[in-house]
Amino acid sequence: MRPASSHSESLVVPERDALIALNLLPLTPVELSRLLARFPCAADALEAVGSGAVTARDLALRPPRRPLEPCADAVLGDPSGSVPQPPRNEVPLDGGAARRLGAAGLLELADHESRKAAREGIVLATPREAAYPQALREISDPPPVIYISGTLEPADEVRLAIVGSRRASAYGLAVAPLLAGDLVRRGLTIVSGLARGIDAGAHLGALDAGGRTIAVLGSGLGQIYPREHRALARRINAQGGAVLSEYPLAMPPLSHCFPRRNRVISGLCTGIVVVEAAKASGALGTARLALEQGREVWAVPGPVTHATSVGTNGLLRAGAAHLACVAQDVLDELPAPCRVRLGLPESADDDSAEMRRAAHGRPLGAPMPVSLARVRAGTPTAGLDPETQGVLRHLRSGESLSIDELVSRCGLPIPRALAALSILEIHGLAVALPGDRIARARGRLV
Repeated sequence: MRPASSHSESLVVPERDALIALNLLPLTPVELSRLLARFPCAADALEAVGSGAVTARDLALRPPRRPLEPCADAVLGDPSGSVPQPPRNEVPLDGGAARRLGAAGLLELADHESRKAAREGIVLATPREAAYPQALREISDPPPVIYISGTLEPADEVRLAIVGSRRASAYGLAVAPLLAGDLVRRGLTIVSGLARGIDAGAHLGALDAGGRTIAVLGSGLGQIYPREHRALARRINAQGGAVLSEYPLAMPPLSHCFPRRNRVISGLCTGIVVVEAAKASGALGTARLALEQGREVWAVPGPVTHATSVGTNGLLRAGAAHLACVAQDVLDELPAPCRVRLGLPESADDDSAEMRRAAHGRPLGAPMPVSLARVRAGTPTAGLDPETQGVLRHLRSGESLSIDELVSRCGLPIPRALAALSILEIHGLAVALPGDRIARARGRLV
């Protein structure tokens, strides 16, 4: 890395290095966007900050907010007017330190940050690099750098966030993992914030169902928060998911970092599902950000006696969110390109009416019916493990079994029999029937 000691030399500093250096400064996303818009390249912007020619005060004007529908404002709250702007994030450097170090010193710190990340297997991606998520390039204030621990896959294109209260009720803690599990079985990737409560439930539900999940932190990857979720973060990585942050590695989990984190959660996704949210909560803030970013929003209705249901029920009453009682509710409202990627008809109206009735007639977490019109003819069973093939052999054509009957017939423990059934349903070889019964797939939905 070549430090910039003059304005002419600043032009030869790689854009990536300059962005990593700028990301160490105490600037909000809006301020960073305004700074980068003033200069032809990030190196020139870094030179201006390092010399003191541009300060955060010069960049702090608030941009106009795209208005939402009045009903959504009534539920989510209007942040304009008398509500003060959150303080700038406290990061390792302040404005005075930036001027003392100058552009060359900031670049040296950026180089140290890059080398430390590389030692820990963390990828630093800037917007012009392939590793940077395409969805984040589309939001109004994309992070200049994303720290990635783990892997982002092309299959992650259809991502859905599940967010909610950290002080979740037993109801919310039951709903979040069941909904996440159903959605990953249909091919979606679940995104959340690794927080206590609903976030952790969503991650665990996706992992337990064998799916992929992505966690977005409100701290640096070297400061996993909460501390008791470090094992969960490791499990996410071990099962092929990813843990992301826009913050420097050593960034502590300061309270005002989390609203900024929420725009990354919503920005990454096709939409968000709010499971539980109090009247004034971060989950409702994420819903507002999702609406402003043009994402879909769903809400799970909750008991009217619970404070954590006030926000979700309010979203539904105001028409600011789609109803989400089962996974099929989410699938029905996905944009057409996402449905096609998941192997669904472009329009929900093209789905079998019989299949949709079956889905909505089942409790959350029950095996989902399979539309056989979407099952490839002659699906091979050679790729199934012997245990799953054995379960399939016990599902005789024209016969339906209860779970207990199937377990008795195949002689497997219930958890292993259920796991085999899930695989058979994913392959379109078995279908779930009303009354918690299972049958071998035929030429129609049964």
